[in-house]
Amino acid sequence: MDEDQFILRLPPELSSKMRFLLSSKSARGNSSAPKDETGTPRFNLVFLNDRHATLQVDGVLYPATLMDLPSVVESHKTFDNSTHFKSADIHQVLVVRNPNDTPPDNERLVDGLTPASKGAGVRNSIGKSDEDAEKLAAVEAQIKYVVDHKVSFVQKKETVVSHTPEKMEKKKRKEEKVDEVMEEEKEQVGEENDGDDVMDSFADMLAAELMAGEGEGGGEEMMEVDGGEKEEVEEKGKESVQREVVMKEVSALEREADGIREQIRKMSNPVIKKRLEKKLEDHMNVLTAKRKQMQENQK
Repeated sequence: MDEDQFILRLPPELSSKMRFLLSSKSARGNSSAPKDETGTPRFNLVFLNDRHATLQVDGVLYPATLMDLPSVVESHKTFDNSTHFKSADIHQVLVVRNPNDTPPDNERLVDGLTPASKGAGVRNSIGKSDEDAEKLAAVEAQIKYVVDHKVSFVQKKETVVSHTPEKMEKKKRKEEKVDEVMEEEKEQVGEENDGDDVMDSFADMLAAELMAGEGEGGGEEMMEVDGGEKEEVEEKGKESVQREVVMKEVSALEREADGIREQIRKMSNPVIKKRLEKKLEDHMNVLTAKRKQMQENQK
């Protein structure tokens, strides 16, 4: 589309005369306006500025105002009254008035061209912006510069923090799950430390019981055992208890590892799943160390 079109709206007494003049112009097959006996064109349209014009018809001057439609309409052309081709988008009307009529207050029409668009200017009106006029003008100048110079740029992604109650609740639940996982890890570390303390206490207790049992069974033999043999018996008792405690710890750690694997298999949340995988990795490191310790005790 390379045509610029507008609608010409005339007073009733002038519309019939202009329709006749335009039809006679079309019948002649040329683009010049019809002329009177003196050779002067019978009508002429002159724009004074972007919004105001003057229409001269048979020597009479009629003021006109170029006004905006509330919505854009299309114009079409046809050669056989069957197939139509779009020729332009029309969004302005040149309203011609009688010389004594009052000019319009604004440059925008309230009603459209069809009954359905009556009052469209009021329905589609945009309220006054609260933004600063200077700021808007600066933004418009920047946009115009980008469009005119075809500037290409990459916009950085910004993280938008939403404070809706639903998202805040979802974030809170997510943090609670993370805290639960961290608490389980702390409890696991505490249980491992407690296991080491219990192992030492069990070893001391078993050594004491062995010593007491040997004292009751044969006091005379105990009298004959020197200090080196007594320490050897205590050391063997401790090693036996340590082996038993390490075996129990390895068995418990294996069960916990199986439980963590089951949680990872059922977990759909990627964040919690990743934390569980990290927990399983640390758990397996502890289990490997315990197994190595158990193998050394068995030698």
